[in-house]
Amino acid sequence: MPIVQFTPFSSLVQPSLWHKLSALKIDVLKLSDDALPLTGSYTAGRTVRDRESDKDVALGCHLTVGAEGFDSEHKSPPGYIPTMGSIKNFNTIEDFKNADKTALFNQEATQVNTCYVIYRMARL
Repeated sequence: MPIVQFTPFSSLVQPSLWHKLSALKIDVLKLSDDALPLTGSYTAGRTVRDRESDKDVALGCHLTVGAEGFDSEHKSPPGYIPTMGSIKNFNTIEDFKNADKTALFNQEATQVNTCYVIYRMARL
C-alpha cells in the first residue's frame, strides 16, 4: 500500500476579493466583525510540456479565492474542487492583536472535522 503524501500548495487571493470585502464592510456589514462564509477553488498540480525546451514543467497545486467567493451559489470551474471556509475581518488593529488566534484556528478546525465526519457518515 502506498504511503499517503501531501503536496504543498500555493494560494492566490485575487484583488477582487479585497474590493468586494471593502464594499461589503462599508455598505452592509458596517461595524459587524462576524466571520463570513467564503468559498474558493482548489486544483491539483499538473505537468505541461514546454514548447521551447521540450521538457516537462510542473505546475503546483493551488487554492484561489476571489470576489465570487462571497456568493453562496458560486460553482467552481471544471477541474477545480470547491473549498469552503470563512474570513474574519476585525474593525481595528487592536482587536486583531488582542484576538485569541489559537481559539479561532481551533474553532475552524473543529468545523472542518465536523464536516468530514458528517460526510463520512453520509457515505456509509
